[in-house]
Amino acid sequence: MQNDKYSITLVSSVYERDGEWKLSFGTAGIRACLGPGTAEINPATIGRFVNGVAAWLLSTYGAETCARRGVVIGYDARYFSTDFAALAAALLAARSIRVRLFAEYTPTPLIAYAVRPLGTLLGMCFTASHNPAEYNGCKLYGANGVQVGDKVTAALSEYIPTAAYPRFKSPTHYPDPQAARSLLETGIYDRFDLSPVEQTTATELMRQYLAPVPQSLTTDYRQSISSGIVASPTETPDISILYTAMHGTGAQYMLPLLSELGFRRVDTVAAQIEPDPRFPTAPRPNPESPEAMTLVLEQAARTRPDLVLATDPDADRLAAAIPDDRGDYLLLTGNQTGALLFDYLAQNYRNATPQQAASTRQTASQSTTPALVKTIVTDDFASDVAEYYSAVTLETLTGFKHISSVMLQLRNEKRDLVPLLGFEESIGFAFGDAVRDKDGIAAGAYLAAAARQYAAAGLTLYDRLLQLNELTGGWHASALSGYEFATAPGKSGKEIDDVVYELFGSPGIHQRLADCVGLSVRRFDNFSDCPDPALHTKAGRIHLGEHTVVALRPSGTEPKLKFYIWTVGKNRPAAEQRIAVLQTEIAKIVAETSPGDD
Repeated sequence: MQNDKYSITLVSSVYERDGEWKLSFGTAGIRACLGPGTAEINPATIGRFVNGVAAWLLSTYGAETCARRGVVIGYDARYFSTDFAALAAALLAARSIRVRLFAEYTPTPLIAYAVRPLGTLLGMCFTASHNPAEYNGCKLYGANGVQVGDKVTAALSEYIPTAAYPRFKSPTHYPDPQAARSLLETGIYDRFDLSPVEQTTATELMRQYLAPVPQSLTTDYRQSISSGIVASPTETPDISILYTAMHGTGAQYMLPLLSELGFRRVDTVAAQIEPDPRFPTAPRPNPESPEAMTLVLEQAARTRPDLVLATDPDADRLAAAIPDDRGDYLLLTGNQTGALLFDYLAQNYRNATPQQAASTRQTASQSTTPALVKTIVTDDFASDVAEYYSAVTLETLTGFKHISSVMLQLRNEKRDLVPLLGFEESIGFAFGDAVRDKDGIAAGAYLAAAARQYAAAGLTLYDRLLQLNELTGGWHASALSGYEFATAPGKSGKEIDDVVYELFGSPGIHQRLADCVGLSVRRFDNFSDCPDPALHTKAGRIHLGEHTVVALRPSGTEPKLKFYIWTVGKNRPAAEQRIAVLQTEIAKIVAETSPGDD
């Protein structure tokens, strides 16, 4: 499609004189706005990125192993995702690195899954997850199926700046949604100069080293999810589900999976079910945001489903809403969904069949203990549920490169702890061992299975949520507030961010927050001073009373400070009111901190 708004014109002289690598790795790969600059995402910067990855692969594993195992590449429906995938495949194959390329739009969890069955050294997915339409990027997975960690990104950051930009044959580029499929069908790539490889040689290399991902892999992926879900008795009432793919890649995987699991009453938001890089009905397609969920919640208010499910555009995160006792739909926080999911998993853990046990590498015996893995800024609701089941909670840093690594470590060390769920408050959930990353499609299937299981007992998900709150001491409420800081004279946004962060580490601010809700300061966890290197990071947690916490951490990629607030109240209104008071007081403190002051 020729869309002038998203066309990119590359000026060769800009790239010839600018040798600095200006993109950086965040919590999940690289990500930035589309544009012609060297600090933006475009065919030239992606080409240089891929050339750096290729050099690292060849140096780390050797030519023979790269030729045999190589890379699997997928992509979402964003502008230029298929173009970048085709370019990456061509550049890698021209270096005699084997490439398995998906022929269709790909949910990110499927890339994490595909690495191990295909035996590749790396998984590469071109996506910007839930960012607006003007963004794109790339996520990387290691040979173990986990997002590459800090050591690998540090090594890649040494190779990429010395890699060459590919030489483009035409300065203006338009997104082509068929680019990857065309490359697979023809074996010819002529958009960029692949020198020093000649075109005829490059075509031969494509035929030798490029192949499509087998169709059976998607079936195997769905089977890996369904095998861990408890079968439903035939007399179990069928629940009604409303699902939206948020203009992304989830529908072609979520809908068949729900059907295979026996869910017959599944409706969709028609305006959002097909992939569309414009995100026309959700300009900021983050289902964690109530604004992005407007369309699906409006339809839910009319049709009254038992469960609302929404995956983000690359389908690695899941939002859910359920009818509450007020006649409204409660948009669950990631913390509430995590508690419900762990409850379902823990209930069924001891009764797992051998097939289900194999799907998570668990042994349902009295000698093993179920475990929950969460981040340091995820609230304690799921932890309290885990304690109710005599399960163990382990904490780690934000991001699934950390969460999945902890889950994998538990499995590999054959400890008595069996990880049933890893999650973070930002609606990311990991299950079992097949997909070692957050998986919105699996999360939707598991939550639907939980709703059906409770329906058989005459309970809704909201009924069970009330029960879990009662079992764990009261209503658990949580909220996230983020503050972006613009630059000021003599100060960058990051420097202002640092000033505000340090301010919230002071005892006076801790007391002010305690006073506004009538609690005492219990303690301050400063993770900058944490002796455990696995938890050492710039973050803090202010504990107020027994069950209220204000956690904060700076964003690693933008001048934004994030506040995570959670509490337990005697009931829902009391807990939500305490959250609101703390949010207001934090906003006042931030506003009082003049960006220009030292």
